[in-house]
Amino acid sequence: MSLMESLYLLENPESFGGYSSPVDKSRFLLVGFPYDSTSSYRPGQRFGPSEIRKASRYIEYNSLRAGVDIDYHGGISDLGDVAVVYGDPKETVRRVEDVYKDVSTQRDKTIVMIGGEHLGTLGALSAYRSLEPCLVWIDAHMDLRKEYLGCLYSHASVVRRLWEKYGGRLSVFYLGARGFSPDEFGFAESKGFEVVTSLEARDIGLEMTVLKAKRFLSSCNRFYVSIDMDVFDPSYAPGVGNPEPEGLSPSFVLDFLWRIIDDRIIGFDVMEANPSYDPSGITSVLAAKLVVELSAMVFKRKYLKG
Repeated sequence: MSLMESLYLLENPESFGGYSSPVDKSRFLLVGFPYDSTSSYRPGQRFGPSEIRKASRYIEYNSLRAGVDIDYHGGISDLGDVAVVYGDPKETVRRVEDVYKDVSTQRDKTIVMIGGEHLGTLGALSAYRSLEPCLVWIDAHMDLRKEYLGCLYSHASVVRRLWEKYGGRLSVFYLGARGFSPDEFGFAESKGFEVVTSLEARDIGLEMTVLKAKRFLSSCNRFYVSIDMDVFDPSYAPGVGNPEPEGLSPSFVLDFLWRIIDDRIIGFDVMEANPSYDPSGITSVLAAKLVVELSAMVFKRKYLKG
C-alpha cells in the first residue's frame, strides 16, 4: 500500500502553503489531526488543521534563522487529514499510528503533524517505538495524568500513555510547563524527566535553557519535538483549548529550537490550535510559521548538514 492509499488518510481541500509539493520532491510530509473529543475546557481544535493551512498561504517560506527557503528545496507535501473517530480516542490513536507506519515507509522524509488536540502525538510516537526517541515536549502542561475525567486516552495523559507504551524507557525534556498537578510533577521527577518551567526559562535565560536541553539530548540517538500552542503566552496565541498565563514568547521558542535541532530529529508536530477562540487568527498564523521555521531548521541541519 502506498502512502497516498493509506486507509486512514483523507484529502483536505486546503493544502499547506496553498499547494502540495510532489511527494518525491519534498523532504516533509504533512498530516492533519482534526480532533478534539477529549477536550476538557474549550473544544474546537478539530478546526485547527484547516485554519493553519489557510494561514500558511500567506506565510513566507524563507527562514531568517536557517537561511533556507524551504519552497526552493522541495516544499512541503500535504497528505491530508487522519480519518479520526469522534468519541473514540483509542481507535483514533490507533489510526494515527497506522498512518505514521504507512507514511514512514518513505525513506529520508520527515513527517509533520498539525492539530488538533495533543492526543495525536500519542499515535505518532507509538509508531516510532522501535527507534526509542527522546521527547522534547514544549507545552504549558505535562500531560502526565494517570487518567482525566475517567478517560485514559485523554489530551491530559498523552505523555503518561507514551511512557507506558515505551515500557518505561521514555526520556522527556519539558519546556514551558506551568499548569500541572503535584502528582504529575512528582511522577516526572521520579522518572528522571528534565523540566524547565516557563518561569525558570525566564529567570535563567535562553542560553542556560539551551544548555540544559543539550545535556539532556547528549544521550539520545534520536529525538522528536512536540509543540502545544498553549506553551505561548495567551497574548501571542489566544486560540487554544487550555490557555495558561505567563507563557513563553515565539522568539524564545524558535531561538531555542534553532539551537537544539540537529540530524537526530525524526519528526515534529504543532498541536492544539483552536481557531474557535481566536477571531483574529493570530494563533493559526503562528502555528503555520512554526511549521515553516521548523521545516527550514530540520532541512538545514538534517539534510544539508549545515
